[in-house]
Amino acid sequence: MSFCFFINWIVDYGITRATPHMITDMGYGTFLLYSLLTYAGVVFIYFCLPEMKGRSIESMDDLFQRSLWTMYKHAYPTEEEKVRSDVQETVRQASFHTATERQKRKKGTAVFVENAT
Repeated sequence: MSFCFFINWIVDYGITRATPHMITDMGYGTFLLYSLLTYAGVVFIYFCLPEMKGRSIESMDDLFQRSLWTMYKHAYPTEEEKVRSDVQETVRQASFHTATERQKRKKGTAVFVENAT
């Protein structure tokens, strides 16, 4: 994390040092350059970085196995892509076995009540 902060500060320093020279040489072209870079970043984020809301961890694993440049096709998940079916089946089997064990315990236990007189 500190490395990321370091890189961010270095890039900010470079932009701060370069902007006055760019304004004197390029004029309003400096602002056009920065706006184009901003819009290119927005397009990249929209098409290449997927939406994570509503996804299970397993479906994220499946999503990030794809190439970054083809991820836009799967960025907004369908209901089938939100949860993997094999995980759902495993959860169903585990809950069935848990319920069966509870029923066995209820049938096999006896409750003794003593009169305390």
